[in-house]
Amino acid sequence: MKIGRFWALMILAGLFALGMAWEASRFADLSAKARAFEAEQSDWIARNRKLEAEIAVLSSRERTQAMANRLGLKKALPEERLRVQVLQPKQNVAGPLDTSGIPMSSAKASGGDTHD
Repeated sequence: MKIGRFWALMILAGLFALGMAWEASRFADLSAKARAFEAEQSDWIARNRKLEAEIAVLSSRERTQAMANRLGLKKALPEERLRVQVLQPKQNVAGPLDTSGIPMSSAKASGGDTHD
């Protein structure tokens, strides 16, 4: 009976040791992946900062002005400007319009769906 108990404890101890070794290797693998992701994140942050700096340079007023001068552009004078104002359509008192723009209530009264 004592020998059976001894072997059961040895098997349990072996399984426990295997589990600990598996967890340690899994932890090492996940740690390596985390370090790789952190390095990749640092690369992306550096690229992002570089792109933001390029955007700032490319969108500066001085650069835009110099490019306009090279292209022969000049600032428009107030009398050369055209202002377009888009008005909102007024609400139709007769109700909604059909596809031809005629109020539906008058389209029904005038004879239905046929139009010339």
